[in-house]
Amino acid sequence: MTEEIQTTETEDQQSGPVSAAAESGNTHAQKKVVRQVDPEERLPITAHLEELRWRIIYAVATVFILFVPLFALSDYVLMIVMRPLPPAETLHSTAPQAIFFFFMKISLYSAVVVSMPMIIYQAWEFIAPGLLQVERKYTAIVVLSGSFFFVLGTVFCYFLVLPAALAFFQDYAAGAVANIWTIHDYTSFFFTIIIAFGLAFELPIVMVFLLATRVTTYRTLASKRPYAIVGAFVAGALFTPSDPLSQAMLAAPLYLFFEMSLLVGWIFFKPPPEEPKEPLDEPTEG
Repeated sequence: MTEEIQTTETEDQQSGPVSAAAESGNTHAQKKVVRQVDPEERLPITAHLEELRWRIIYAVATVFILFVPLFALSDYVLMIVMRPLPPAETLHSTAPQAIFFFFMKISLYSAVVVSMPMIIYQAWEFIAPGLLQVERKYTAIVVLSGSFFFVLGTVFCYFLVLPAALAFFQDYAAGAVANIWTIHDYTSFFFTIIIAFGLAFELPIVMVFLLATRVTTYRTLASKRPYAIVGAFVAGALFTPSDPLSQAMLAAPLYLFFEMSLLVGWIFFKPPPEEPKEPLDEPTEG
């Protein structure tokens, strides 16, 4: 009887850590997304995936919530989307249901643009547990500045880049080929370039964040100026139409933002100059 009790106690002691680990894993898996993060806490990969899933759900839910009123106001959204068109250009529908899906498409894309502050917030909150406690206090600054630069990029594209790019494509081979722009192609072109400029204008936020968290240094970024120039024009080629005007209009502000970020890094995050090392005294032979 005594041996059976000892055996049972031994089994309970052995199963104790396993049960505690299992309960800990279940606790991590069931944690809510909004939580206080312990600096010493180490979460399993499943907990990170669960949190990422909920962050994406929150962002997508915001998009669809805003889609409903924007679809109800789709006539006004259409006026905004059509404004950059050249005066003599009209859009064409190639299917009976194309108009309906056109209004749904511009409403959905507009919802994505309007939801960008929430998307930035969810992205920041996902990476925040990997930051120091001091760095987590920058949430409001990151969200507000990220939203500001995204709006700045979309406004810059809407009033300057889009009219110039559309006029270029309209006049290109004018008289030789008739332009027939469909509502589907124009909508895709419009929102692709708008969102691309908005995201490209987030470059200062990313660079200042890297400098503030000491991921990189002012000297390292300053030594990469030639690569920054090439990268700006490569981004212009990837995210804009194939005309050189649109590429230059994206590359120029990108490189300007690079230099502005370097200036901010030089003022606030420049490391102290390295002190010259004194040569060691060589031992004298006695």
